[in-house]
Amino acid sequence: SGVGADDEIREKKLHLLCPAEMQPNGYYVHMKPMQYDAFQVLFVRPKNPDDEDKEADQQDDGTEISSPPPVDAFGDNRKADKLLVKMTSTTGQVVQILLNDHGFQNMMEGQVNVLWTGGPLKVVAIKGMRPNPYQKINHFPRTSEVTRKDRMYLQIIKMKQKYPTDFNFVPLTFVLPDQYAEAMKILYQDDTPYIIKPSTSSRGRGITILNKKKRLKNKPDAKSVVSQYIDNPLLINDLKFDLRIYVLVTSFDPLIIYIYKEGLVRFATEQYKSATSTPNRFVHLTNYSVNKMNKEKFVPNVSQDEDNTGSKWSLDGLKEHWNSIGVNYDEQMEKIYDICVKTFIGVRKTVAAVTERLVPFRSNCFELFGFDILFDEKYNPWLLEVNLTPSLICDSPLDYKIKGQMVCDIFNMVGLVPCPMKHAEEFRFFIEISSFHFVEKLDVFRLH
Repeated sequence: SGVGADDEIREKKLHLLCPAEMQPNGYYVHMKPMQYDAFQVLFVRPKNPDDEDKEADQQDDGTEISSPPPVDAFGDNRKADKLLVKMTSTTGQVVQILLNDHGFQNMMEGQVNVLWTGGPLKVVAIKGMRPNPYQKINHFPRTSEVTRKDRMYLQIIKMKQKYPTDFNFVPLTFVLPDQYAEAMKILYQDDTPYIIKPSTSSRGRGITILNKKKRLKNKPDAKSVVSQYIDNPLLINDLKFDLRIYVLVTSFDPLIIYIYKEGLVRFATEQYKSATSTPNRFVHLTNYSVNKMNKEKFVPNVSQDEDNTGSKWSLDGLKEHWNSIGVNYDEQMEKIYDICVKTFIGVRKTVAAVTERLVPFRSNCFELFGFDILFDEKYNPWLLEVNLTPSLICDSPLDYKIKGQMVCDIFNMVGLVPCPMKHAEEFRFFIEISSFHFVEKLDVFRLH
């Protein structure tokens, strides 16, 4: 793996490594989660209901979303040390409220402690920040290698050629238009339905189900992928569902991955009968942005404690359900952890090389990814896609509970420093964050 003994020792301890609570002689800000009632008061709803989708999962399509004006939800009640954040290309209400609550002021330009952007990290942004060791950026450069659907598939296939039995967690996929001829040959010979997705879209936009009667007629101009449809999905209450798994990467050299122990279970809102049934989006797609539009069947969450009812569950709710029917939840999650780790193995060297060239300090970057996982009826997990900047929209108590706590834990783990201290590292001490599952390096290379 190219990792030295010291790095291996350090990495084994990293599940205990996070910043200290703010002490008289310490330099790290400790983030504390806010109660749902506090979020409810502070969270400002968009006036236009359509605006709430602006913070949904971002893709690396270069699209810039206008930033909100600086918001100060807590007046002038600030700490003496300067804590500054710049937020671009995202609404990011949860992040903004939490940072404001802990003394951070919004800045539109200049040096900041935290740069939070919804789009991919651009070179100009890094150069504009002139990062110091205490500054944090919520993206690594070139992570589009996993967040673009076409590049993710090509990376995984590249690894599958080396390790044929270890990378069988993506459906048969073709990248268009490059593999159009090959795709057409297979599509017309195979009775299995296929699904076509734009490479950089999100929220179910541009997705089409291709059955035997409806195949590709023309070669698409834009980058897209066409994948074999998982026609035997695992169902709950006769509904399709997928899992949103939150994965935090704090380093690509060495590869350091944390997987959040909570997440979301997102349901379709119409009963699934077969892949060849009517191409109803509410049957085949599990995207929350799609199914909430099914006004008659969508069941919103109304309580953070009711996490296994309605159209969106928590992973804890799924655990309770699976355990009640004799399915070992922990065994299923181990399969998912394996997928998450292996997905990053193929891009580790690329991202690490670009990061080393562009980012001056190894501690500057961190990134949260959203893995979408679908189980088939045999409890085999399939990776559907990896989302750049997974949605932090909170429109239910369950969202506030899961996403608010997660953002707190992320900032506690990466360490937010009020001011540039030369010896800040000396004041770190070990404290366990139990909400994240640490993936040990030794488990990463279980390849045959």
